Amino acid sequence: MRIRVVRAAVAAAIVAVCIIGLPFAFLLRTQVEQDIEARLKTIAANTGEVVESKIGAGQPLGPDMFEDIMKKQDDLDLQIEVTVDKSVYRTGPAPSGETLAVTNLTAVSGVFTTVRVPKWDSVRLSIEPWIYLLFGAAIAVSGASIMGLYMANRMVRPLRDLTMYAENIGTGGQTRSNWTDVGITELDNLAFQLTRSSERLSERLTAERRLASDASHQLRTPLTALSMRLDYIMEMSSDMDVREEARIALEQVDRLTQVVHDLINAPRAGKSRNPDAIDVRDILKQQHEEWRGHFRQAGRLLEVRLPDPTYVWAHSGPLAQVVATLVENSLHHGAGRTLVKVRYGSLQRQRDTVVIEVSDEGPGVPPELGNRIFDRSVQGPNSKGTGVGLSLARDLVADDGGRLEILQSSPPLFGVFLAAAPAYGKGQQRPKVKLKNPKFGRA
Repeated sequence: MRIRVVRAAVAAAIVAVCIIGLPFAFLLRTQVEQDIEARLKTIAANTGEVVESKIGAGQPLGPDMFEDIMKKQDDLDLQIEVTVDKSVYRTGPAPSGETLAVTNLTAVSGVFTTVRVPKWDSVRLSIEPWIYLLFGAAIAVSGASIMGLYMANRMVRPLRDLTMYAENIGTGGQTRSNWTDVGITELDNLAFQLTRSSERLSERLTAERRLASDASHQLRTPLTALSMRLDYIMEMSSDMDVREEARIALEQVDRLTQVVHDLINAPRAGKSRNPDAIDVRDILKQQHEEWRGHFRQAGRLLEVRLPDPTYVWAHSGPLAQVVATLVENSLHHGAGRTLVKVRYGSLQRQRDTVVIEVSDEGPGVPPELGNRIFDRSVQGPNSKGTGVGLSLARDLVADDGGRLEILQSSPPLFGVFLAAAPAYGKGQQRPKVKLKNPKFGRA
């Protein structure tokens, strides 16, 4: 900013010098020429009088009669020419190039006098004022630079302090004002508004944290009771189908408990999660068990292809939620078979990645939506949801360093890209996926 202010001040000074100096220089040149012309007229008239006086006194005429006049005008390259009765008397060299000439004719004796100087004399005599003009312009530009630097420092220091003050508000949660007025109304008003906004934001954050804390306590109690009830059903029931359904429901409750825990505690942590190396197969098995009954009731097929042990850098809870969101969207908005499979791909910088693909045989994403389907609150024409599912899923994947994309609009194909992680155990190589593995389960 300092450089901008100094440049602006210097530019303003240069413009002012040009606006004032150029017309002044033009007028100066014209004035010098007029002064020289007036001097030449005076010299011609004086020379005519000298010649007339010599003629009247009967003195001989010659070039020496111009010596006194030439000595008084030594700053000009004069040539004086006098014509008397067809006799011509000259003094001084003939000027070269363009000249300024003045003639004078005496009425008594008919003495014809011509005085000439080169036009360069007018330029030469203008140089000294030009030097003073340029010197003044240099002083003006230097003064503007110093003044611009002073004003820049006077503005930059408060701006830097204001930036640090805003940063303290944004990162440290500081709400009490420690701003000292700097005498610049705009900056002082901005600091005051920042303080007010920080106080309002602090009040809202306090209310949200209180709400999150209350929700945490209110949700944990029924979830714990539900978990205990499912454990009791698993222990008391002898029906294997009931026990299996209770086990699946218990896993869902555990996952829901973890999701609630992450949602409540993630904002408090104030930093990104550190992903772990997890096996994708565990997530896919869990999702198949959870959703196969819903697909069976809808008369549709859910097919999950499991690879060999495939590890990625992610968190099991959020990743399970992402896959569940894609499968649920396929159930509600898709048609035909829903296929979930895993393959390897490449991200930028040649990092190996694992891609979880979810597709079905439905019409896909409407053309008017396109990639906007991931925007919050964007819904399809027949959707009854909140419009945050895919947006939240993309954020959860991004938190683990991956990305969620729609690879094909119709029929729909979504891809979850995650960084591949080495398998557990020292010396083990990254497992390779066999795309022709047996299919895991059919709903």
